Amino acid sequence: MKIELKRFTTNARLSQETTAFAADVWVDDKKVGYAENSGHGGNTMVHLDKSVCAAVEAHGKTLVPAEYKFVSGAEWVIDQLVEAELQKRSDKAFAKRIAKADVKEKVKCAQQGLQAARLRHGDTWLWFAFKPGTDPKAVADAIATKHKTLVDELVVL
Repeated sequence: MKIELKRFTTNARLSQETTAFAADVWVDDKKVGYAENSGHGGNTMVHLDKSVCAAVEAHGKTLVPAEYKFVSGAEWVIDQLVEAELQKRSDKAFAKRIAKADVKEKVKCAQQGLQAARLRHGDTWLWFAFKPGTDPKAVADAIATKHKTLVDELVVL
């Protein structure tokens, strides 16, 4: 069963304890209802056509972890889809900010006749410059050693 949200809208300013949102619910490429949450800490309200309500609920119940036994299956599925959509939007915004910083650093280094790279350790990114012909991995490892950490990811710009 393919369950998805379309016309998903959210408003962070209205979200207090839960995510305030509204979305159309589609099952197997057919609009079957809508879901909403006012953001005040209450349940997600899922309104489905009677023709699919029982099937969606039964499918959702198979996905609900035991510790959430009081949650309806349809509500669980919708809440998981909402969280996935919010994460996707957050990841996209973060990637855009990283790309903008990459361009800025690359231009700044090029003006000085240097090359640019960035390394990640944990959740932290660090941009650095190095001379052409220098091994960027060696430079990144030296920086990481100085900061008593490891290089989790290295990107040469």
